[in-house]
Amino acid sequence: MDHNGPPASSPDGEQGAGAVAARPAAWLLWLAAAVGVAAFVIVALVVAGRSSQPPGVTPLPVPITLTGADIAFRVEGTQGNAPVGTLIVRYNGRWVIPKSAQGPITLAAR
Repeated sequence: MDHNGPPASSPDGEQGAGAVAARPAAWLLWLAAAVGVAAFVIVALVVAGRSSQPPGVTPLPVPITLTGADIAFRVEGTQGNAPVGTLIVRYNGRWVIPKSAQGPITLAAR
């Protein structure tokens, strides 16, 4: 027995195949929004982790430079009683931040 009556309606009042097609589109839109929010949070956490000073450092209003003839330590803040800053060297008459060819080096006490 064939029944050619009106298509069944969805709970939200939409009728026929359009109601079925709307659900996957809404789900994909929700998924794209969730991925976008997750990506934003991850980027924000990475950027926050790359702060210019370690946690607990109190910055100085004006950095102080302790110098020798061609090497200096620019004090930019303190962490407790310890100075925190940047090692700089004079190269071709200008003060620059050096880069190590071997990466960070740990100095042992004698």
